[in-house]
Amino acid sequence: MKKAIVAMVWLSMVAVTALAEPPKAEVPKAELPKQETDIAVTAIYYKPGQDDNYDNGFGAEAQARFWFNQNIGLALSLGAGAFQVKDQEITESTGSIAAGLSLNGDISLVPIGGSLLFKPVNNARIQLTLEAGIRYVLVNSQAEVEFATANASGDFVYVKDTIDMENGVVGVIGANIEGKVGKQVSLLAGIGYQLDLVKGESKWRNVELDNNELKALLVKIGIVINL
Repeated sequence: MKKAIVAMVWLSMVAVTALAEPPKAEVPKAELPKQETDIAVTAIYYKPGQDDNYDNGFGAEAQARFWFNQNIGLALSLGAGAFQVKDQEITESTGSIAAGLSLNGDISLVPIGGSLLFKPVNNARIQLTLEAGIRYVLVNSQAEVEFATANASGDFVYVKDTIDMENGVVGVIGANIEGKVGKQVSLLAGIGYQLDLVKGESKWRNVELDNNELKALLVKIGIVINL
């Protein structure tokens, strides 16, 4: 009798064990790659390509840079700068009529936009960052034209007014070398070029002028702070 009971208990345990579900293996949760963010602040020297109208320019730009991995990133940019107008004076005389014209002043620029970033070189001390982007440029003109004319009868006309300029759009390409000087700080030096995608119209006292060109060579120096 005891043997029969032991056999029944043993069979019951075997059946329960056979019917029980095997423990599920734990699947590791997928983790998104860690994103890094830094701030780049640079001073910029501009060498305008439209050198008939502009001498040079200076500005600054701040970028919030979001890195999706070690090589690919996106930057949001806000800047401010100015192009110095090349001083010009023109005089003409026909004997009975004389006229003179002068141009001076500057234009203020506020570029707003974004860039795609790529780091082909990214090591512990030195990084190379390539950039391609677009900027919408707010233009505020302080370029002034003075015009005067006089004739032999003594009649004299003098006019002084500002050239009106519309906003423009430029494309930007560049390359920056960044060298670490601390755990979270790097120094930056770079070179680039901006080209006109949309030129702003210009006029003086309702007289249509050539469209304003903002193409220029850029030289940058600045600092990068990792957040």
